[in-house]
Amino acid sequence: MSEEILVVIPTIIKHDKRSRLLNQLSRDELVNTVLVVDNGNCFEIPGKKQSEWAKVEHVKPGCNLNWLHSNNYGAAIALEREVPFVCFLNDDVRLSEPFFKQMLKTFQDNPLAGVVVPQYTGKFGDRALSRATPGNFQPRDSETQVDWVDGTCMLISRETVQTVGLLDPHFRAPGWGSDVDYSHRVRESGRELYVSHRAMLWHHNDHGGLSAVEIYGNRRKWVSKGMEQAKADLESKYGPKWRKMLPMPPHAYIMGY
Repeated sequence: MSEEILVVIPTIIKHDKRSRLLNQLSRDELVNTVLVVDNGNCFEIPGKKQSEWAKVEHVKPGCNLNWLHSNNYGAAIALEREVPFVCFLNDDVRLSEPFFKQMLKTFQDNPLAGVVVPQYTGKFGDRALSRATPGNFQPRDSETQVDWVDGTCMLISRETVQTVGLLDPHFRAPGWGSDVDYSHRVRESGRELYVSHRAMLWHHNDHGGLSAVEIYGNRRKWVSKGMEQAKADLESKYGPKWRKMLPMPPHAYIMGY
């Protein structure tokens, strides 16, 4: 099986971080396709980039699919094309290099790996957080098995998608909490979750993405709304004892975390 990856990038607002990311992904020999799901009519492939960005496919769904449905769309395309891996990736991130080569080593070394995430800057996730900067990041040839992962960047094998399915549309747009739900379902299927110490991601905002802050007005508003919505949807799916059922620390989805 070739080690090729379809990268799904949901996007909704114009900003300059996306072009830098597309430049990096276009150079990565392991990237088969970069599917930019344009939910806000905010993206075009510049004429001067047509050749350099040959792997980039621009999808205009005609409505806002949001994060959850955009990623499900990309995963379905990956299955249809029989691409071995799909990666859900935010559009405002910077990646260490060689990013996917390092991430795939975890799959090679751990046959039960279902989802692998990098280390990253932020405030959400199980043992993935790091203070490393682009100038001082030192990759380590190891990984840590974890109980749950964050949706900023999720590299998922085709076998996992075939077994576990897609992100659950039970979660309201844009999908707060569905990454934790997916983590639980992956572990219930007998597969494992890992944080790779070989790869690093730098997120524009410690708490969520650039688009969330702009759409909700400020960081505090979207954190509050997102966490309340996630708690409500997780409780709706798993009942009032959802915190005991899911592999999360007791302070998760609480303001200030």
